[in-house]
Amino acid sequence: MLLDKVDRAKTRVLIRQAAYCKGVARRMIRPAKKGGESSTPGKPPRMHNGSKLFKLSIHYGYSRMGKYSVAGPAQITNRNVPGALHKGGRSVTIRKGKRVSQKVAARPFMDKALAITIKSFPGGFRGSVTR
Repeated sequence: MLLDKVDRAKTRVLIRQAAYCKGVARRMIRPAKKGGESSTPGKPPRMHNGSKLFKLSIHYGYSRMGKYSVAGPAQITNRNVPGALHKGGRSVTIRKGKRVSQKVAARPFMDKALAITIKSFPGGFRGSVTR
């Protein structure tokens, strides 16, 4: 009975923390400035032309089997945009009907979002198990 309550509280906290991490990551991706410049390598990526596709591709989830939660960008169609932005590497995009491969410098943002989330993690358990 007590272990069930602890397990439910743990589930609730992990889901809340993953949702918080998703929100932090989404807030890091800001619109590009008027000139449409890309972000500098090492900084979070920017949105261009009002496209919120990448920003809205950041989701979170919880696994009941493994009892863990995850947050991060989902793959957009058949392109490797999220992975290329986070780790650096090649990304394939379609411009004017042609597939174009381009090299992308790393712009990690999930590591920074996780670091911010971890700071609030211990407080998430405070008062989570009640009678």
